[in-house]
Amino acid sequence: MKRLVNIYPGDILSRPKKGNPLVTHFGMAIGSNNFGKFEVIENNDIYGVRIISLDEFRQDSENLFIESAGSHVNRDRRIQIAKSFLGQPYSLWNFNCEHFVNLVKTGEARSSQVVGLGILAAGTLGVIWASKRLKS
Repeated sequence: MKRLVNIYPGDILSRPKKGNPLVTHFGMAIGSNNFGKFEVIENNDIYGVRIISLDEFRQDSENLFIESAGSHVNRDRRIQIAKSFLGQPYSLWNFNCEHFVNLVKTGEARSSQVVGLGILAAGTLGVIWASKRLKS
């Protein structure tokens, strides 16, 4: 993913999570509302899938990354799909912000961050188990 200056509706946005730069937060640009405010749809851990302003999504982050949606048709399709999830509740393991944008983008709800966390947890448990076996 590369950093760009322009954000267009349908683009996938990501930034380091405030308070935990090792975690990435994802959303999707949906364009300007009737008042000229640029909006993003996100899956928030408290509110679920909702629409917020771009400024609120950024949370003063200097590092906003943008993945282009490509064609106009693809952008419109993404926005329509994303809006169909409004109000859907958040689940860290099954439907977090990364699951959400990947589901909109590819039709598959997946999160590399959850997979990485699972691998880390399994590795940690393996080390604990092995160290206990060695002590016996």
